[in-house]
Amino acid sequence: MLQEFAINKIVLVVQAYHRPCTAHEFSKAGFEVLPAPTAFIGQDSGLSIFDLLSSPTALMNSYLLAHETLGMLWYRFKY
Repeated sequence: MLQEFAINKIVLVVQAYHRPCTAHEFSKAGFEVLPAPTAFIGQDSGLSIFDLLSSPTALMNSYLLAHETLGMLWYRFKY
């Protein structure tokens, strides 16, 4: 749809963990991508002893990392 209007530069606003795969796909489609990631996972407050304990948030972050990593590998293999 964007190519119909001769738009080849885009600002890609996407969650930070989706950015690598999404930017790759838009670049592959011929767009010049300016990434604008949002919703970063993690803390900037430094490491504490509590960061080593299991938590629902850590489990979810691990799932997202594994999902995105496997997705990137799949895309590279399939396409």
